[in-house]
Amino acid sequence: MKTLTVLLLSMVFMISSCKKDEIATEGEKIAQQVQTVLTANSRIKTATFYISNVLVDQNQTFTLTGQYITTANGTYNLSRLIRYQPFSQSISFYF
Repeated sequence: MKTLTVLLLSMVFMISSCKKDEIATEGEKIAQQVQTVLTANSRIKTATFYISNVLVDQNQTFTLTGQYITTANGTYNLSRLIRYQPFSQSISFYF
């Protein structure tokens, strides 16, 4: 009985100490790519946003939080991003 208790406790400790793998969503993966571009091009301060190739937001300062880009005019979900194009001082996002 004592051996069984020790075995069960050992299993509980092993299972609880295992680190669960963090699974990044598609939006989070894209956010990591965009953050890499922004880090490499520190002069990029503004963004222009297109939805279905229609300009909806131009030369906006923005923040990147998780899989979302936030501007003064709204929030954009990077999981819906089709492509992006960095320039010397700005970046364009196409949703």
